[in-house]
Formats: sequence, structure tokens, C-alpha cells
Amino acid sequence: AGSKSVRAAGHCGGTDTLCGRSILRSAAALSGVGETGVFLRVFCHGATPCCQKNPDTDEIECECEPKEIIENKRDDKDDQKQCARFGGSTVKLLGSAALAATEAEGQCKFSKTAESTCQTTVPAAIAGLGFFIENAARASRDCPPSAFPLDPEERRIDDFILGWADPRDFYQCGQNTKRLGVSMDVIARGIAGAVVDCPYGNLSRITKPVKSARRFFTP
Repeated sequence: AGSKSVRAAGHCGGTDTLCGRSILRSAAALSGVGETGVFLRVFCHGATPCCQKNPDTDEIECECEPKEIIENKRDDKDDQKQCARFGGSTVKLLGSAALAATEAEGQCKFSKTAESTCQTTVPAAIAGLGFFIENAARASRDCPPSAFPLDPEERRIDDFILGWADPRDFYQCGQNTKRLGVSMDVIARGIAGAVVDCPYGNLSRITKPVKSARRFFTP
């Protein structure tokens, strides 16, 4: 909201507000790191035992039937993918925060040197790597959207193909695949920009700063 407000002020007032917008984007990415930290705490864990302590009664309760063990393993596998997804989001947000902060430094000083561009390309590549990890984990959950029914009576041919899949998962699978391509593009441009601009210091920049999508600033 702050970034949009600053941008609107620039359009309405006819002034350059890129500096303030980049500062707010950096702050937004850093706040997102706190959010992903909560998800990491929830999803990143070891195997779920079939016997667990009930926090309400302080008694050990066991659900160790074969079907329940299979369900626990299935849930653990899904949590592992979510853990990887939010781990990638954390890397992406840290890289995006550094990217926006270094952009702000150059914009606030009205600097267009190779050094200022170099400072933005390295965190851009890191953010792209995090975005790739995030969407690879997303794709592992959504592509293909299928599951094997636990109960023998549910193993009809239609269920065998689709399982518990939601038709919207097919759309999400396509989105994840697209974002993998976007992340590779950002990584490549970040590395190439660093190789080209970093050796030239205070000379005029050769490449333009790497622009990242809006998704780079949200968990």
C-alpha cells in the first residue's frame, strides 16, 4: 500500500519517487520473512509418531492402525513440500529485500554507475533462486494433481486417475511451471548483469537493473 501511495504521488505531482517506493518494497519483503518464519515453524518437522500426547488431557493417545499410519505419512510428505515451499519463499524475500534496498541506494543518489547496478544484480539472482525453489515445491504438490485412494472400495478408475484432485490444481500446476521459467530468467539476468557491470566500478552502467515480478515481494 505504501509503495502504491508513493508511486501515485509521483504520477500526480510529476516528481521522481522511485527512491521511496524501493525503500517501502524492501520493508514489505522483510515483513514477509516474518510471515514465512511462522509457516516454517508449522510445516518443518520430523515424522509424526502414531502415539502422541494430548495437550488437553496430558495423556498419551495412540492411533497406530495401518490406515492411520499411511495417513500420517501422507500428511508428513505434504508438510515436507510445504516446508520446502516456504523455505524458498524466505530466500526469495531476503533476496528481494536486498534487491530493493540496493535499488533505493542508487535511486536516492541518482546514480547510474556500473557499481550501483552491480549491487542489485547479485541479490536479484538470489531472489530468483528462492523463487525457483518455492515454485518447484509448489509444482511437486500440484503437478500432476493425483492421489491414490486409501480405501479399496474407492479405487474406481476415475478416482485412480484423479484421486482427491481439485480441477483448479491443473491451473495452479500451469502457473507454477510458468513461474519456474520466470525465476530462471531472473537468475540468468542477475548473473549476467553481475559479470558485465561489476568490473567497471564508477563508469556508466552497461546493463539495466533487473526487474522482478510482484510475486517476489509476497510470501
